[in-house]
Amino acid sequence: MAVLEADTTQESVGLCPYHQYRVTHLAVDSNGNAATNTIFLGDTAAFDASHAPDSPKLALKSGESILLPARIETLYFITAAGTPVFNIAPERYAGNW
Repeated sequence: MAVLEADTTQESVGLCPYHQYRVTHLAVDSNGNAATNTIFLGDTAAFDASHAPDSPKLALKSGESILLPARIETLYFITAAGTPVFNIAPERYAGNW
């Protein structure tokens, strides 16, 4: 489980490919101020921080949560502005991690 800060420079985090992960945009920045900037997520490094359909990516809007499928080993993330914070945690099954 981790709380990460997105930024205008693409970053990444390693994941276990055998688990699904819940990613939640916390709607705040690293200072605790409201943050409504979209975080763009992808499993390859070749995408930009825009809504343009130029590459496979997900747009995680403020307050939203998504479940990432298993098989993702590296999650890349970027935002167009600001430093929104998001939470990533393995999904639980039957009370187990």
